[in-house]
Amino acid sequence: MSDRYFLPRTFTDSNDLNPFSQGGLIDRMFDASFPWKMLKAFHQDFPKDQDMNFLPKLDIKSDAQQYQITAEIPGVAKDNVKLEVHDGVLVLSGEKKEEKTEGDQKNQQVHVLERRYGSFERSMTLPEDADVEHIKAQHKDGVLTVSIPRKAPQQNKKVISISAE
Repeated sequence: MSDRYFLPRTFTDSNDLNPFSQGGLIDRMFDASFPWKMLKAFHQDFPKDQDMNFLPKLDIKSDAQQYQITAEIPGVAKDNVKLEVHDGVLVLSGEKKEEKTEGDQKNQQVHVLERRYGSFERSMTLPEDADVEHIKAQHKDGVLTVSIPRKAPQQNKKVISISAE
């Protein structure tokens, strides 16, 4: 059996021909039609592609009571994940360590390495109504779920008494 059967297929190397590449046709059409302003509350700092080894994918949802962030972190142990808040910025960081088995040998031939390992960090600016004192997180089956309750809206209403002359 030839080694070429183990290699992933590549359809094109030219980003100009790929409608899904950054700046491609699909991206331009999506950008023109999607209301990005609704995501303004959750500003995210994305590293450049060449800087990231492993970057968890996120879903951010909300309802009237809370915000919920779900991060895919398969293969990352709970002890290798850290969640912090600094000046209104939620920081998710950690490390996905490469698995080494007793069978790994120096002369072992590797055919495909698609999984990514290394340190990661994602940061999100929290909305003003996020209650940072009551954030909860749960790690289960390679998924981290972060629940951020919303603060009750402050009433800026003051009743002014009227005096009689």
